[in-house]
Amino acid sequence: MKILCLDTTTARFGVSVSRGEKLLYEDISSPRQASHAQYLPQCLKGAITEAGFSSVQDLDAVGVVVGPGSFTGLRIGLSVAKGLAFAQNIPLLAIDGLEALAMSVSKSFDYIVPLIDAKKSQVYTTIYKVNHKGNTRLTEPVSVLPEDVPFPENGEICCIGDGALLYQAIFSRILQHRGHFLPESENYISPAIMAKIAFQKFQEGDLKTADSLTAMYIRRSDAEIRRDCKRVFE
Repeated sequence: MKILCLDTTTARFGVSVSRGEKLLYEDISSPRQASHAQYLPQCLKGAITEAGFSSVQDLDAVGVVVGPGSFTGLRIGLSVAKGLAFAQNIPLLAIDGLEALAMSVSKSFDYIVPLIDAKKSQVYTTIYKVNHKGNTRLTEPVSVLPEDVPFPENGEICCIGDGALLYQAIFSRILQHRGHFLPESENYISPAIMAKIAFQKFQEGDLKTADSLTAMYIRRSDAEIRRDCKRVFE
């Protein structure tokens, strides 16, 4: 089972190629001046070659992070993934970015709070309870101000994500000694975790088509808000 996964939800582009449970290639790019749309074709071609495959025709499925994150990045990632899947007649696998971040944290905390920069001084977030069987999501994903993140009132909490980096001072003040933060390089979705989630979904038969795969936006885009306002005043 050969799966290509990609993440375009932040300034850093993530990609992995795996065969079954074996990770063959992984990379997280540094932020670039070129957009994901310009960088993607070259990166994906290189990933497939480095993994030992001759072309995209060797793939059995494509996994893609469906959000939350940059609206533009999401649209680019989903468009590329859908194009690959449609051209090769292979299924798509939807990866939740918040879940992927939480899965990369060790089980030494009581709670994991993934935090993704939502712009407009907000973060996308949810709360996970850690137990021996894995992480249990306690709240629905929301977009809130850093001061309004619904942190549990007790227990050791690990904050992860580019939002955790951006607003670490605020979260440290709120959580005091209960808050824990990771090195900068560990605050982005791991390609290895993407590959793991995608393989699990393939085994479970949780497959998507180009028509059924949708983005997890959580918050409406500026374009949608402007469109609705225009309709009100027409």
